[in-house]
Amino acid sequence: MAASTTPNSKLPYHKLHDEFDSDDENDQYPLDTPKFLWPARLAVLTSLKGLRRSSISRALMASASLIAISLLVYIFSIRDRRIVVSQLSPIDAETLDDRPLILYAYSETDNARENALFFIKHGLHDAANFIFILNGENTIEEEIPNEAHIAVIERKNECYDLGAYSEVLTANNNSLVNSHKRFILLNASIRGPFLPTWSNQCWSEAYLNKVTDTIKLVGMSFNCQAPRGPHVQSMILATDRVGIDILLNDVIAGHCYSGWDDAVDGETNITQAIRQAGYHVTTFMTPFSSVADYPDNCEHGDILWNDKYFGTNMHPYEAMFQKANRDIYPDQLRLLTEWHNKANYSSQPFCGAGRQASS
Repeated sequence: MAASTTPNSKLPYHKLHDEFDSDDENDQYPLDTPKFLWPARLAVLTSLKGLRRSSISRALMASASLIAISLLVYIFSIRDRRIVVSQLSPIDAETLDDRPLILYAYSETDNARENALFFIKHGLHDAANFIFILNGENTIEEEIPNEAHIAVIERKNECYDLGAYSEVLTANNNSLVNSHKRFILLNASIRGPFLPTWSNQCWSEAYLNKVTDTIKLVGMSFNCQAPRGPHVQSMILATDRVGIDILLNDVIAGHCYSGWDDAVDGETNITQAIRQAGYHVTTFMTPFSSVADYPDNCEHGDILWNDKYFGTNMHPYEAMFQKANRDIYPDQLRLLTEWHNKANYSSQPFCGAGRQASS
């Protein structure tokens, strides 16, 4: 269901504060309690306190309330077990860390759903905060894990991906921007991450590690096509606080993109704004690193079409993702998808707590 864009509560990965009048440390909401179960837990605590502190009749009334509330919670949590944009708020200053914020923009098609399912299975990890922005009616919400570091925002399917990013990032006076240091924005037109078996790289850190004091925008590919000018393609972008401020303040904030041409102009304006601010951009394309001042010297158009990557195609291992809605090497994409699924590849050992434990 559609959600308000005025945030007023906390993301599930924020520290919870006990608001129940309790003298028992075990009465506090544990961090591993899903939010949709908090009302039921509260009813349990009320019932227990009734047994300890009041008459049997009050305890019985509390128990009856428990049954009623639990039933309502069960019914409504089937649909509303996720956090929506109306429940966003900044992290407390003392809890701010270096975990990146990853926004995943989704609009339902058969291809987008397959790409999202692949990302859910292989791309999620607990070393980042993930927000899935679900634009319009969809069947993917129920596939998204209900974890403390994963949230969902449901909204109308309007304004294209850049408009969706803007709505979420600028909500509540840029609360999410002010709560994070690093950012990845990607959409469901690409499939990944794909990594070779010998790699121990974390896909999100691979993108974010390219962001430096001088480079403030990282993508998978570059388009030099006129008349719009050279630009990093926007299906996946990585940046930091400096870059996201430029992106918001100079390009997308408050803008609802009304059509495809308008959205493409927004895509190209991001690169132009970053460069005009005195910073550089880069991509995972190998030729980008092989030519000095590549954005000013390249001549190719959109390389994400069949045989348009200098007469061949960009391999998924080159940028860890493939544009999956343009029929580029469909047999290769199908096989890599099948093999990675059968191998049960997960980003968690390479990005999350598993990697930290082994290091």
